[in-house]
Formats: sequence, C-alpha cells, structure tokens
Amino acid sequence: WFTILLGTEANIHFLMPAVMIGAFYYFPYSLKRTMFLIIGFSLVVFIFLEVWFLYHSPILIFPETVMPIVILYVDFAFCVTVFGFMLHGYLIFHDSEQELNTKNDQLNQSNQKIIGSIEYAQRIQSSLLPSPAYIKQLIPQNFIIWHPRDIVGGDVYYLGRFDNGFLISLIDCTGHGVPGAFMTMLASSSLRRITLDEKCLNPSDILKRLNTMVKTSLQQDMDHVRSDDGLDASVCFVNTAEGSLTFAGARLPLTYIHNGTVRTLKGDRHSIGYKSSNLSYEFTNHRIQIEDGMVFYLYTDGVFDQLGGKKRMSFGRKRLTKLLLDAYGKSFDQQRDLIIQTFEEYRGKNEIQDDVSLIGFSV
Repeated sequence: WFTILLGTEANIHFLMPAVMIGAFYYFPYSLKRTMFLIIGFSLVVFIFLEVWFLYHSPILIFPETVMPIVILYVDFAFCVTVFGFMLHGYLIFHDSEQELNTKNDQLNQSNQKIIGSIEYAQRIQSSLLPSPAYIKQLIPQNFIIWHPRDIVGGDVYYLGRFDNGFLISLIDCTGHGVPGAFMTMLASSSLRRITLDEKCLNPSDILKRLNTMVKTSLQQDMDHVRSDDGLDASVCFVNTAEGSLTFAGARLPLTYIHNGTVRTLKGDRHSIGYKSSNLSYEFTNHRIQIEDGMVFYLYTDGVFDQLGGKKRMSFGRKRLTKLLLDAYGKSFDQQRDLIIQTFEEYRGKNEIQDDVSLIGFSV
C-alpha cells in the first residue's frame, strides 16, 4: 500500500523480498517452509507492483524537494517495523528452544535414572537364577538360553538338588519387562518354599501349590482386586535312583528326542494364578523312563511366537521341532550356538516379540 501511495521510487517493494530472503536463512529449518511461502507471496506482490506502475501513477504526489525525505522516513519506518517483528519472533522462538532443551535434558536425566534402576533390577533378577557352576555340577550336559526381551523379563528357571534326584523348572510369567520381573520374584520364592520348606517334589502337586500361592499372594481370589496376572510353567523331577523323569506342565511342554525320534508332552491347558484359575485343579504327571541318548528340552512361547522370515510369520512349533532335531547329536555348546544362530537369522531385523528361554539337558 505504501508503494501504491508513493510509487516505485519508495523502493519498499524491493525491501520486502530482501527482508524475507534474509529471514529464510536466519530462522531455523522448522520455520523455513513458512518463510518460503512468504517469499513467494512477496515476489508475486513485487511483480504486480511493477506491472501496476506501467499504467498507473502514484496516488500521493509530493514536491521533488520533499519526496526524498518522505521516502526515507517511510523506508526507515518499514524496515524498523519488519525487523521488530522478526526480532520479536526470534526471541520467542529462542526462549521456546531453550525451554525445550531444558525439558529434554530433564527427560534424559530421568531416563538415565530409570534405566539405571532397571539395570540394577536385572542384577537382582539374575541373582534368583542358579549359578552356571551349580548347574554344571548338577547337570553336566546342558545348555540354557535365557534372553529377556527388555533389560529384565518375565521368564525364570529354577534348579534344585535333593536326596533322590534334582528338579528343574521353567516359568513364563505374565508380560515382560518390569511387571514380568516382579512376577518372577514371586514365582521363584513360591517355588523355593514349596520344594525346600514343604518338601514337595511331585511336579503335579508343585503346580497345584504354586497355583494357590500365586493367586492368594496377589489376592486374585478376591472380587475387589483389579489385577489378573499369572504364569505358565513346566516342572521336571529327575529321580536319579530310578532313572526316571516326571513332567507336569501348565501350558508349557516338554520335548525329548531319542534315537532321532521327537516326542512332545503337552502341558495341561490351565494357567497358574489367574482369577480364572481353578485352585482345585489337578495337573497331570507324565513319567518317562530315561534311556541313554535321550535329550530333553523345555521352552517358553517366546521361541515359536517370534515373527520373522520373508513373510514375517511366527517361527512356529514345527520349525522349532525341526531345529531341535537338527541340533540333536551335537554337543550342547554346538546345539546352543545352532539354535541361537537359526533363531536370529529367522528374526532378522524384527523386534523380539517376547522373552525367549530354552533349556536343553540330558541325564
């Protein structure tokens, strides 16, 4: 409007694109798209004014002696106004950027504290597991794959020595991460109490007692409690004197291979500790007479539920069974390496779906 009033001699239409181009380089990338639109608009206005004054005269005509002073004041006022708005916008953005950086620093500090706490929790959870030396002493021929999805996880295994044999158990608690880790502490302490204090070594009875202890400890036998958490488990007691293995499972199986033949004993379709879990449920025992060359495998659903492959499908029970059969006959270290390699190759770049645990052993 100043240009239409005073004419092109005021040079205001030259100042517009110059100021906008300067602002385009001056402001951060997040605002450059807006600046680009403004520059485009100002160029359109610039071309319009050039064409306008080919056919029109200025509305205000001042004497030649006064005109330079008017133009000087108008140009100065225009520049001061534009730069004032730019400075105001920059200061607002700068303050917002500083505030954002401060909040990011606070979030990073909080995140580091949380990660530090979880890493310390991992040390506590790891202390619940039997030591490698203890496992090697009790079961010389074995391998254990224990891979939490997060820093801590909801899978835990237990091993105990007794007068007439040993007991080994694999437990998959609700969820993963911190909630799952809390559940593993409850499951581990309950299992120790059942086997060490109550001297219960019958796998089906262990699962029944574990069902009662988890459900009542979480008060999930009460209507007012909102939580509904529990676990799946597999329990094996090896009687070394009789040369037998007794297995009971709550939704977790036992697979064993002998002379190239694979057999899988399915656990009962009944989970432990949930609100819907029946406290009077009797789990089923399966007894196996141990023979030379038998290899036993316990695993959680995180193994066969893992997505991967070209079609991003689950690893599956059939593929796992074939993998175990391929691993059979190799040393336990070689079996472990083969299983991990095959699993990782299948997973590819997909995220781990769940905690992954697999135990192999022979007696």
